[in-house]
Amino acid sequence: MTINIDSKDVYKINASSLNVTLPLSAGGHQVYVKAWDNQDHYFQQVLTVNAGTTGTVTISNIQSMSGWTSCSSCAGKGGTGPNVPNSMTPNQTSPSLDGQSAQFWLGGTPATPYANALFFEKLAPAAVANNFKLDFYMYVKDPTKTQAIEMDIFYSRGGHKNYFLTECDLSGQYAGTWQVSNAVIDTWQHTGLPCHVNAYAWNHVVLQFYRNPDGSTHFVSVSMNGDMHYVNRDYPAGAVNSFEMNPAIQLDGDSHQDNFSVWIDKMTVTYW
Repeated sequence: MTINIDSKDVYKINASSLNVTLPLSAGGHQVYVKAWDNQDHYFQQVLTVNAGTTGTVTISNIQSMSGWTSCSSCAGKGGTGPNVPNSMTPNQTSPSLDGQSAQFWLGGTPATPYANALFFEKLAPAAVANNFKLDFYMYVKDPTKTQAIEMDIFYSRGGHKNYFLTECDLSGQYAGTWQVSNAVIDTWQHTGLPCHVNAYAWNHVVLQFYRNPDGSTHFVSVSMNGDMHYVNRDYPAGAVNSFEMNPAIQLDGDSHQDNFSVWIDKMTVTYW
C-alpha cells in the first residue's frame, strides 16, 4: 500500500493494513491511498483533506438561539412551492438530551403532497472560513411518515455561495441513502451511501464540508450514528453577492403530506 500526497509518494508498506500519521502543511491537499494484492488487483481511494490550523471556532446549542426563520413556499424545487403550516418551538424538555431541544413541525393535507418547510438560523458569517462541520442529534418518531430530512449550511462570501445541502432520504426514490445537492442546477445527486435513521431514538449526525480555493463546493463526508462515509464530490458555487453563514433544517413531506415533527438537540457549527 502507498500514500501519495499532492503527487508525491510519501509512505509505502507491504502489509494488509496501515496506521500512520503524516505531517501536512496548512491548507488543502489531494491524498491518494493505493493498494495492490499479490494477484495485481488494484484499489485507489482519493480524498481531499484540509490540514487543521489555529483559529477553529465552534458555535454551540444553535437550536436554542432566537431568530430562527422558516419558509415553506421557498423550500420547493426552484424556490417555489405550496405554503403549508410549520413551526419551530425551542427549549423542549421531552424528548431532549439536555432540556434544550427544538421541535420542528411540518403540517399540511393530502391536497398539497410533497410540501416542505425550511428552517434556518443566521449566524455571524466568518470572513475566512473554508472548512465546516455541522454536528447535531435528531429524534424522529416514525421515519416512514417523512419523505426526507435535509441538513444544510448556506455560506456566502466573495461573490460565491456554497450550498452545502445534504439529505437523508427516508421514503423517497432513494430511501435509506444520502443525497447531496448540485444546487446551481437545483438537482439532488444520489450517493448510494447508507443513511439509517432509528425510530423513537436520538440519531447523531455529523456532516463535513469544504470550500475549495476557487470558491466551489466540496462535500467531504456524512455520518449517521457513527456510520461515516466519504462523499468526495465537488459542485459549482452560486454567483451571489452576499455574506452569510446559515445552518438549516428542512422537513420534506411525503405523498400523503403526513404531519410530523423532528426534534434537534446539541447543534453545533465548527469552522476554520
